Amino acid sequence: MSGLANLVRQIASVIRTDTTPGDTVSLSKMPLLSISNRNLAYGVPVTDIFWVKENILRRDDVRESLDEQNILDILVDCLVEPMGTTSNENRDRFYNFVDTESGETNEASAVETAIEAYGADEVQKRFLAVYDTIRSVLEHSDETFTRLIGLPASGRGGRYFHALFVALWEAMFKDTPSLVIADPANAVTAFRNISTASSTTSGGDWAATAKRDTINAFKGRIAPAMTVDASGNDLGQLASTSRLETILTNARVEQQPFDCKQGFYTLSPTNREFDDGNFDKILRTLTAMANIGPESTSYLVVGVADDEEDAARVASLDAPTMYKVGNFDVVGIDREATLSGKSLNDYWAWVIQKVKSSAGLDSDFARSLARSARLVPYRQLTVALFKVQSSTKPQFFKGELWDRHGSSTEQVPAGEPQFEVFRRFSS
Repeated sequence: MSGLANLVRQIASVIRTDTTPGDTVSLSKMPLLSISNRNLAYGVPVTDIFWVKENILRRDDVRESLDEQNILDILVDCLVEPMGTTSNENRDRFYNFVDTESGETNEASAVETAIEAYGADEVQKRFLAVYDTIRSVLEHSDETFTRLIGLPASGRGGRYFHALFVALWEAMFKDTPSLVIADPANAVTAFRNISTASSTTSGGDWAATAKRDTINAFKGRIAPAMTVDASGNDLGQLASTSRLETILTNARVEQQPFDCKQGFYTLSPTNREFDDGNFDKILRTLTAMANIGPESTSYLVVGVADDEEDAARVASLDAPTMYKVGNFDVVGIDREATLSGKSLNDYWAWVIQKVKSSAGLDSDFARSLARSARLVPYRQLTVALFKVQSSTKPQFFKGELWDRHGSSTEQVPAGEPQFEVFRRFSS
C-alpha cells in the first residue's frame, strides 16, 4: 500500500472512530468497528460519524467511502504544489492507478515525496490538528457545519469543508507567521455564512483556479479570528480531541494496554478528598502495564469513567459537562482542581510530584512516568494521560509484582509465575 493510501485509510478511520491498535483484528471484534444503524447495539452508528452528523456527507456517501475520497482530495491540496484540478482522473494518478512507462505517475511521485519529507506521522498529526480546530468551532456554535457556513441543512458541504480545511492548514502550517484559532467561540462569527464568499459549485471537476479563489476568500474571512501561534505548533495539544478518541476507540478492540479512572478524588457524598488508596491502585496498574513486555505501549487515562454508576455519581456530585465516547464518559479532572482549591496546572504539578516521590515505585520508572504524563484537553474538559512505554526490567509496586490479564490488574505470586514475567525481558 502506498504512503498516500495508508494515510487516507488511517485518517478516515480516526474520523469515523473505528480505529484499531494494529492492522489485524479478530473476527469476534469486527462488529464493534462496523458502521451500523443507530438501532443496533453494536458498531459505530453512521449518524454519529462526523461527516454525516455535520451534513457534509450523507449516510450512503460514507458507506461508499466518499469520506476517504474527501480526505484524499484535501491531503493532495495540502501537500502538493502547484494545486491541481480535483477530478477522478487526477485521483487515479495520485493513487498511481494509471499505466505509465516509468511505472509511477508524476502526481504519485510528488505526493509520496511530500509525505516522506514531512513524515507520515507528522502529516497525520497536522491533519488531525486542523480537523480538531474545525470541530472545536462547531462545538461552540451548537450548529452543524452546513448550517453554520450558510448551506441548507440537507445540502452536501464536502467542497466547502475541503476549502476551509486547506485555508486553515495553510494558515497554521505553511504561512509565516503560523496562526491558530486560540478562541473557538470567537471564530464562530468568522465561519458563519462563509459559503457566500466562495465560488464553489457541486458536481464535475473542480478547477484549480476556482478552488484557489475559494481558499483565499476563506482565509480572508477567518484571518480576524486567528492569532500568532505561541505554542510552537505543539501538535500533541492541537490534536488532543482525536488523540484521546483514538485511544478510547482502540480500547474497545484490545483492552489489555489500556485502563481508565474517573479521577483521583473519592466519590463519597461528603468529605470529598484525594483518594490515596485509589492513587496507589493507579500506580500499581502502571507497573502492571510496564510488565506486559519490553515492546509494549500502554495508556491509563484519569478523568474518564467506564462505569455508568461512576459517571452518574460524578454528575450528581460535580455536575460537569460530560462527553460520551463509545462506552466511556469523559468527565475530566478540572472538577478536582476546584475541589483542591488549586488551579488546574498547580493541581497537576502536585499530582506529578506525588508520582515522582512515591516510595512504592522504582525511582527511574517514577521519573519516566512523570516525564511522559500529560494534561490532554478534550473539548471543554481536561484529562490526565499516562503513557507507559517499554522498560528494560519488570517493575514492582511496594515490593509486589503485578501483571495485566485482560482489563484487570492481578498480583503475580512468587516462584514460576514471577520467573515468567522476568523472561519477557530476558532478550
